[in-house]
Amino acid sequence: MNFVSSIAEGDDEVYFATTGGIRRYDRFGRRWLAPLTALDGLPDGRVERLAYERSSGDLWFDTP
Repeated sequence: MNFVSSIAEGDDEVYFATTGGIRRYDRFGRRWLAPLTALDGLPDGRVERLAYERSSGDLWFDTP
């Protein structure tokens, strides 16, 4: 998780697009959660952009 390329703020979590997947931070628990990586189903571990859609709760991401 070396470089952050994008940040998206969800209802309870903040998401960070990194070169190693998506890092997640619990805003209210003030702790880091397990990251989302290629092992979790991401098509590529390098995530370039993130967007959170509040109406549906969907997290959109862009990989190479």
